[in-house]
Amino acid sequence: LPDLDVEGEHLRHYRQNAEWMRDQPNGIAIDGLVAGAESTTTRPVTGGIERGGVLLVEGQLAERRLLAATLAGRIAPVSGHAHAHGHLTPGDESALMRRVAVVDASTLDSRSAELTVGALLEERLRLGRGAAGGSVPPALIEQGIAEISAAAARLRDGSPRVQADTSLGELRPASRGVALARIALAEGPEVLILDLGPGAEPEVTTRLAASLLREASALAAPETTIVLGLPSGLDPAAIVGEVRRPAGRIRLDAPPAASAGAPQPTHEATSTHKGALA
Repeated sequence: LPDLDVEGEHLRHYRQNAEWMRDQPNGIAIDGLVAGAESTTTRPVTGGIERGGVLLVEGQLAERRLLAATLAGRIAPVSGHAHAHGHLTPGDESALMRRVAVVDASTLDSRSAELTVGALLEERLRLGRGAAGGSVPPALIEQGIAEISAAAARLRDGSPRVQADTSLGELRPASRGVALARIALAEGPEVLILDLGPGAEPEVTTRLAASLLREASALAAPETTIVLGLPSGLDPAAIVGEVRRPAGRIRLDAPPAASAGAPQPTHEATSTHKGALA
């Protein structure tokens, strides 16, 4: 039988990918990545953004979820490679699972709707403490609830005042998305992936995306990179608005020639980057 050095081949590929990563944006970089399984895959995806930036990912919900799962280390890429804050896929899936948080802000099932903001926040704070474990100081829970409540109040979307015993089902989509984002941030992820779900009318979805991104950006640390998944056909400049972070764009359903040029990020950290995202 032939002597197949499978482990050595994997190591060589990993070293090649690590070398590639050195010349890429230090937040997220994706190169010819095909996400999915045998039955469903994305087109090859290329793009990236600097650490602490915002990356808009536009396309069909199923494809956005496949890309999110790949960047979060939950599934290996079919081909190509990527990194998030220096953690490669393929190769560093376990590290990515610990450092990339994924939030689905779409509709809830009946079981999830009953979960309370306080219980979810306490659970994530406990997970974020890692090996230290133990009980979570009440002050940390109170601080998180206060931040969620203040953000929801700014949104003015008709949600009730957020308290520890407020269930997710009581909140309107924008407030619920912000609550879930803050809860995910309690674990201290390096990358936060938010997805709007199927979306509704373009004008409504654009407002929702802009509100969610604005509040999530304010809640996240400056070095946290944010990925926002949304349907195609929206105005990216209107969504990014006045968020003071570098911004880039990837269109999953664009023709191959267009998708290769579209993801290039702009490094302006103010609203002056709107034209580059149009």
